[in-house]
Amino acid sequence: MDYDEAWRRLLAHDGVFGHGAHVDGRLVGIVHHLFHTSIWTPSVCYLQDLFTSAAARGKGVGRALINGVYERALLAGSPRVYWLTHETNH
Repeated sequence: MDYDEAWRRLLAHDGVFGHGAHVDGRLVGIVHHLFHTSIWTPSVCYLQDLFTSAAARGKGVGRALINGVYERALLAGSPRVYWLTHETNH
């Protein structure tokens, strides 16, 4: 995993988007997403990464970040959002 490359891409605005959730001025969660084409639709949104701090879990932070991706997808004209979760990620 190359954190420097991830930050470069997020800051370069080259099609990878990142958003954060803050509680009381502290960053407690992040989400990354991107758009791509599909045979079935002109644009699809892939939620690539979602993370919430341990202290924020179970408090709706992850759901709020996911809902934000859905809102951005609709604004971008993308009718579909999807993501993959590893079987060990509960």
